[in-house]
Amino acid sequence: MAAQTQVSSSMTSFRFSGCQLPVMKAYDDSGNPTWLDSNDELVEGIYIGMENEIYHALPAYSSSQIKTLVKKSPAHFYREYISDVSRKRKSVQLQRTLDAGTYGHELILEPHGFYDRYYRDLVEADVPEALTTAPQMRKKCEELGIPIPKSADKARCKKELKAADSSLVFFDEIKEAHVNDPKHQNKTAIDGIVYDDAHRVLESCRNNRIADALVQNGLPEISFIAKCPRTGMWLKCRFDWLRFDCIAVDVKTTASTAPEAFAKQAGTLGYFIQEAFYRYVAALLGVQVSSFIFLCVEYVDCDWCEVYELDGKEEAMHKCLSALDTLKHCLATNEWRAYSQRDTIRTLSIPNFAR
Repeated sequence: MAAQTQVSSSMTSFRFSGCQLPVMKAYDDSGNPTWLDSNDELVEGIYIGMENEIYHALPAYSSSQIKTLVKKSPAHFYREYISDVSRKRKSVQLQRTLDAGTYGHELILEPHGFYDRYYRDLVEADVPEALTTAPQMRKKCEELGIPIPKSADKARCKKELKAADSSLVFFDEIKEAHVNDPKHQNKTAIDGIVYDDAHRVLESCRNNRIADALVQNGLPEISFIAKCPRTGMWLKCRFDWLRFDCIAVDVKTTASTAPEAFAKQAGTLGYFIQEAFYRYVAALLGVQVSSFIFLCVEYVDCDWCEVYELDGKEEAMHKCLSALDTLKHCLATNEWRAYSQRDTIRTLSIPNFAR
């Protein structure tokens, strides 16, 4: 366990691998942000207790932006982060999947207060005997011999059924009572399926002996803000978990934890660039990350956790630093090219598989 020293009401000192470093609380006793100076300029430092939305709004470049430069191009960076063009669309199903990963992430890293903030909402499967849809209610009317038009809506069916049999239960009424339960007041409801998925994510992580041990003796959601000496740009990164022995842990919920599948995902989504960027920013503030470990959890098709580390660290760092230089150049020249460095006509060879 790292030694901890209270330096002031807004600063705590932690020992990371033998080096005592100041860690700022995101707000002082008056609620003022410590990451801003009197001129509302960023202040270099290591911060805890910063809300996720505040971190993402900080005017500094992140690993996601640098990954776009490496994996795509400056033109893609410009479209995503600078232009006012927006074509984003998110389906309900995708949102449900992302929520399960987000809540599972929270349960693993910052479980304190989770059940004070959220409660599990009911889903139809929780009350299989309850009548939910109009077709179900019309069928029940038929079974009970209640004469009712085939086009009768839920309200009409429900009224007739309640008059005929007071023992029948209706899902909307059960759910309303659940929502209005006093113990759920001032809490956010989480869809029952999402809630259960998130808890299986947590359970899978805890069932992996190495994964469980890694998320110990450290700090969750710790934010770094630093000014890059080679470019003069502000940079930021936010570790899921940083151990006091300087092992960084990043939690990923993924469709598959199979080695070949995650290796492909790590390449496609630029996880190797993320690692290099985090190492670089942390080093600027005196933290030399000794290892960067990915805890990978799947929960859709099975419940499983695997622990991985990526190789090729020198090449990844070279690409990361090169991308920072590219970004500096693009910002200075306002040139955001994609696949060619100058306008030209190029001759292409059609690959054999496509002939």
